[in-house]
Amino acid sequence: TKPIDPDILFAALRKRIKLKKGAPVTRESVAAPCDLLPEGRKRKSDPRLLTSSQEAIDVEEFLRRLGGNEKLLLKILEDFCGIHGNTVDGIKSAVDSGDTEQAFKLVHGLKGTAGNISAKELELAASELEMGIMKKGDEKIAALVDHLDEALKQVLRSKETLNRIMENRRS
Repeated sequence: TKPIDPDILFAALRKRIKLKKGAPVTRESVAAPCDLLPEGRKRKSDPRLLTSSQEAIDVEEFLRRLGGNEKLLLKILEDFCGIHGNTVDGIKSAVDSGDTEQAFKLVHGLKGTAGNISAKELELAASELEMGIMKKGDEKIAALVDHLDEALKQVLRSKETLNRIMENRRS
Protein backbone atom coordinates (compact mmCIF):
# COMPACT_ATOMS: atom_id res chain seq x y z
CA THR A 1 0.00 0.00 0.00
CA LYS A 2 0.97 3.63 -0.27
CA PRO A 3 3.09 5.20 1.02
CA ILE A 4 5.96 2.80 0.56
CA ASP A 5 8.00 2.06 3.67
CA PRO A 6 11.56 1.31 2.50
CA ASP A 7 12.32 -0.98 5.45
CA ILE A 8 9.30 -3.18 4.70
CA LEU A 9 10.01 -3.12 0.96
CA PHE A 10 13.64 -4.16 1.34
CA ALA A 11 12.81 -6.80 3.96
CA ALA A 12 10.38 -8.34 1.45
CA LEU A 13 12.96 -8.11 -1.34
CA ARG A 14 15.63 -9.75 0.84
CA LYS A 15 13.28 -12.71 1.33
CA ARG A 16 12.61 -13.07 -2.40
CA ILE A 17 15.90 -12.21 -4.09
CA LYS A 18 18.47 -14.94 -4.26
CA LEU A 19 22.07 -13.85 -4.52
CA LYS A 20 24.21 -15.70 -7.02
CA LYS A 21 25.58 -18.87 -5.58
CA GLY A 22 28.86 -18.16 -3.87
CA ALA A 23 28.37 -14.40 -3.99
CA PRO A 24 29.43 -12.74 -0.76
CA VAL A 25 26.73 -11.26 1.39
CA THR A 26 27.83 -7.68 1.83
CA ARG A 27 26.30 -4.75 3.59
CA GLU A 28 25.37 -3.27 0.21
CA SER A 29 23.70 -6.44 -1.07
CA VAL A 30 21.21 -6.62 1.79
CA ALA A 31 20.83 -3.03 2.97
CA ALA A 32 18.07 -0.63 2.15
CA PRO A 33 19.29 2.53 0.36
CA CYS A 34 18.58 4.57 3.49
CA ASP A 35 21.03 2.33 5.39
CA LEU A 36 23.89 2.95 2.98
CA LEU A 37 25.83 5.67 4.69
CA PRO A 38 29.62 5.54 4.85
CA GLU A 39 30.81 3.37 7.75
CA GLY A 40 30.70 5.18 11.07
CA ARG A 41 28.71 8.14 9.76
CA LYS A 42 25.51 8.80 11.64
CA ARG A 43 22.56 10.45 9.98
CA LYS A 44 21.86 13.73 11.70
CA SER A 45 18.71 15.72 11.25
CA ASP A 46 18.12 19.05 12.83
CA PRO A 47 15.89 18.32 15.86
CA ARG A 48 13.93 21.46 15.00
CA LEU A 49 12.88 19.78 11.75
CA LEU A 50 11.47 16.87 13.70
CA THR A 51 9.47 18.93 16.20
CA SER A 52 8.49 22.05 14.30
CA SER A 53 5.69 20.54 12.29
CA GLN A 54 4.85 17.28 14.05
CA GLU A 55 1.14 18.03 14.07
CA ALA A 56 0.94 18.49 10.30
CA ILE A 57 3.78 16.37 8.90
CA ASP A 58 5.54 13.42 10.50
CA VAL A 59 8.95 14.72 9.48
CA GLU A 60 10.85 11.83 11.02
CA GLU A 61 8.86 9.25 9.05
CA PHE A 62 9.07 11.30 5.85
CA LEU A 63 12.84 11.75 6.22
CA ARG A 64 13.31 8.03 6.85
CA ARG A 65 11.53 7.25 3.59
CA LEU A 66 13.80 9.72 1.81
CA GLY A 67 16.99 8.28 3.26
CA GLY A 68 17.46 11.36 5.44
CA ASN A 69 17.68 13.73 2.48
CA GLU A 70 16.40 17.03 3.90
CA LYS A 71 16.84 18.92 0.63
CA LEU A 72 14.68 16.38 -1.16
CA LEU A 73 12.07 16.65 1.60
CA LEU A 74 11.87 20.42 1.09
CA LYS A 75 11.73 20.03 -2.71
CA ILE A 76 8.89 17.52 -2.47
CA LEU A 77 6.99 19.76 -0.04
CA GLU A 78 7.52 22.73 -2.36
CA ASP A 79 6.12 20.70 -5.26
CA PHE A 80 3.23 19.47 -3.11
CA CYS A 81 2.28 23.03 -2.14
CA GLY A 82 2.51 24.20 -5.75
CA ILE A 83 0.31 21.37 -6.98
CA HIS A 84 -2.19 21.14 -4.11
CA GLY A 85 -2.19 24.65 -2.61
CA ASN A 86 -5.52 25.43 -4.30
CA THR A 87 -6.99 21.94 -4.43
CA VAL A 88 -9.63 22.71 -1.80
CA ASP A 89 -10.95 25.53 -4.02
CA GLY A 90 -11.33 23.01 -6.84
CA ILE A 91 -13.07 20.56 -4.52
CA LYS A 92 -15.49 23.27 -3.30
CA SER A 93 -16.25 24.27 -6.87
CA ALA A 94 -16.88 20.67 -7.91
CA VAL A 95 -19.10 20.00 -4.87
CA ASP A 96 -21.06 23.25 -5.42
CA SER A 97 -21.69 22.36 -9.06
CA GLY A 98 -22.70 18.79 -8.19
CA ASP A 99 -19.71 17.24 -9.97
CA THR A 100 -19.07 14.54 -7.39
CA GLU A 101 -16.82 12.61 -9.78
CA GLN A 102 -14.42 15.56 -10.09
CA ALA A 103 -14.61 16.27 -6.35
CA PHE A 104 -13.80 12.63 -5.58
CA LYS A 105 -10.90 12.63 -8.05
CA LEU A 106 -9.36 15.75 -6.48
CA VAL A 107 -9.82 14.47 -2.92
CA HIS A 108 -8.41 11.05 -3.79
CA GLY A 109 -5.30 12.58 -5.37
CA LEU A 110 -4.75 14.83 -2.37
CA LYS A 111 -5.21 11.89 0.01
CA GLY A 112 -2.57 9.80 -1.74
CA THR A 113 -0.06 12.61 -1.89
CA ALA A 114 -0.70 13.53 1.75
CA GLY A 115 0.13 9.95 2.70
CA ASN A 116 3.34 10.08 0.70
CA ILE A 117 4.52 13.21 2.53
CA SER A 118 3.46 11.83 5.94
CA ALA A 119 0.78 14.50 6.42
CA LYS A 120 -1.40 12.17 8.46
CA GLU A 121 -4.14 14.60 9.54
CA LEU A 122 -4.53 15.82 5.96
CA GLU A 123 -4.67 12.23 4.72
CA LEU A 124 -7.34 11.41 7.33
CA ALA A 125 -9.38 14.52 6.49
CA ALA A 126 -9.23 13.64 2.79
CA SER A 127 -10.26 10.07 3.53
CA GLU A 128 -13.27 11.26 5.55
CA LEU A 129 -14.31 13.63 2.77
CA GLU A 130 -13.86 10.88 0.19
CA MET A 131 -16.28 8.70 2.20
CA GLY A 132 -18.76 11.58 2.47
CA ILE A 133 -18.66 12.14 -1.28
CA MET A 134 -19.22 8.43 -1.93
CA LYS A 135 -22.35 8.50 0.25
CA LYS A 136 -23.77 11.18 -2.08
CA GLY A 137 -26.01 13.65 -0.37
CA ASP A 138 -24.12 13.55 2.91
CA GLU A 139 -25.12 16.80 4.57
CA LYS A 140 -21.78 16.92 6.39
CA ILE A 141 -19.79 17.55 3.19
CA ALA A 142 -19.33 21.28 3.89
CA ALA A 143 -17.90 20.57 7.35
CA LEU A 144 -15.64 17.86 5.90
CA VAL A 145 -14.37 20.27 3.24
CA ASP A 146 -13.66 22.87 5.95
CA HIS A 147 -11.74 20.28 7.97
CA LEU A 148 -9.73 19.34 4.88
CA ASP A 149 -9.03 23.00 4.19
CA GLU A 150 -7.67 23.55 7.70
CA ALA A 151 -5.53 20.40 7.53
CA LEU A 152 -4.08 21.55 4.20
CA LYS A 153 -3.34 25.01 5.61
CA GLN A 154 -1.44 23.36 8.48
CA VAL A 155 0.73 21.49 5.98
CA LEU A 156 1.37 24.70 4.03
CA ARG A 157 2.39 26.48 7.25
CA SER A 158 4.62 23.57 8.22
CA LYS A 159 6.41 23.75 4.89
CA GLU A 160 7.15 27.43 5.51
CA THR A 161 8.44 26.64 9.01
CA LEU A 162 10.71 23.93 7.65
CA ASN A 163 12.02 26.31 4.98
CA ARG A 164 12.84 28.93 7.63
CA ILE A 165 14.68 26.39 9.77
CA MET A 166 16.77 25.27 6.81
CA GLU A 167 17.50 28.89 5.80
CA ASN A 168 18.57 29.79 9.35
CA ARG A 169 20.80 26.74 9.48
CA ARG A 170 22.59 27.82 6.27
CA SER A 171 23.23 31.32 7.69
